[in-house]
Amino acid sequence: MLTLIRREIEDNIVHFVVAALLSALLVFALWLMWSEQLPNNDPLEMLTIFVLLVVLVRLCRMGQLHICAETSRNALVFLCTLPVTRTQLLAAKVITATLVILTFGLPPLFALRFFAYSQPSFGPCLGFERYVWDLTFTLFLLLVGSYCSGLLSGFNSSRTIRAFGTFVLPLVLALLVLAKGFSLQTYLILVLFIFAVLLHVRHRFAAISL
Repeated sequence: MLTLIRREIEDNIVHFVVAALLSALLVFALWLMWSEQLPNNDPLEMLTIFVLLVVLVRLCRMGQLHICAETSRNALVFLCTLPVTRTQLLAAKVITATLVILTFGLPPLFALRFFAYSQPSFGPCLGFERYVWDLTFTLFLLLVGSYCSGLLSGFNSSRTIRAFGTFVLPLVLALLVLAKGFSLQTYLILVLFIFAVLLHVRHRFAAISL
């Protein structure tokens, strides 16, 4: 299993690099916001939204590539000669995607807490802590859901439909979060969506003809 994960990390090194760069950009934007270097934070807020949308689209595309690559390059034929199941292969891909998500998401969240508590006038606040945890959980589920939507649309043979899904599916999930906010209903919908998609993808992935 570790060999599979290492293989996936090597194959997806570009995604890790892009995630790290976008994460650094968000940290820089947060620093500008909290240090009040600019008279107006509207451009930084727009930049943050743009970066999040880019990450959602890239994760969806990453999921599509994970499926398309295995169905087109005969990788499954090669793996049949190894003591590896298709479920393990899919799990390695999902774990790798999760690591990419953590690479992007953790630094800005840590930076948010650091910049907030570094302000002399900002003391410990239970409401702020809850906001950070809600933001963390929602963002994580949203990013995982975007990746799963890519896995789902990756089985479609039409490039047009895949390209359409790359932008539409993440946008639908983002609009869901905007409409519902940080609520238990939002969490349940995202968790059920992720769980249902992974079960479906596992079934479809196991049924790929060699």
